Amino acid sequence: MKTRAVIVGLILSVAAMTAPPCAAVELDVDGDFSETTADGRLLSWEPQPSADFEPHAAVEVLREGDANVLHLSGVQGRYGDMLRSVRHYACVPEDIVTIRLWARGRGHASFTAQLFRNQSWIGRMAATKRELQDAWTQYECSYVLSGNANVTAFDVADCNS
Repeated sequence: MKTRAVIVGLILSVAAMTAPPCAAVELDVDGDFSETTADGRLLSWEPQPSADFEPHAAVEVLREGDANVLHLSGVQGRYGDMLRSVRHYACVPEDIVTIRLWARGRGHASFTAQLFRNQSWIGRMAATKRELQDAWTQYECSYVLSGNANVTAFDVADCNS
């Protein structure tokens, strides 16, 4: 096993830069991991379909205190494992995407925004890599979508290795 990560409370916000002052809009990305099937499988998050992340880690949603906690274990893929949001979120050039979450674990976590045009994947923003700590730590990264004038939607992905 390469790593183990535990993530709670993923928040995504987008600030439109079209007119000052800039207003951020928090998007529902199921950051409390409450959308699950009867057997506990996530509905809003899915493994990235790539051989680089196979075999996929075991993913569980556990209760810790009054919060749901996403727990990944058995990460063995060449580049760790990656979960991505099922939903795509509308955006325009100059939007700022901020990913904010609480995590703890071993190894590192990387965060990125994947980019789409008309439901077709066209790339991703450079990943932001953070070393995980034993204690709950808040992580945040932001991306400006200005260089992606044709982007019509994005999703959120995070991976560990």
